[in-house]
Amino acid sequence: MEEEKKAKEYEEVRTLEKKYKEEVKAVVVDKATLNRAYPEVSYTHKISDQETSLNLVIIGHVDSGKSTLTGHLLFKLGEVTN
Repeated sequence: MEEEKKAKEYEEVRTLEKKYKEEVKAVVVDKATLNRAYPEVSYTHKISDQETSLNLVIIGHVDSGKSTLTGHLLFKLGEVTN
């Protein structure tokens, strides 16, 4: 019984993970698109020759998934390890 519950919870987590991956893919915008939309803002601030920086603000209601989204983005960018 306990293992069935754990399996169900695991499957729910995997389903949410897939959902968030699709949402992140839909939200990611390349720099060229941002530069066309907002030419007055520079999105190429250099930290070093190999790295670039982007300041990002995540706004949302309580329990809307702000931290989860941010965590997924950082993980996808390779900034967070398992």
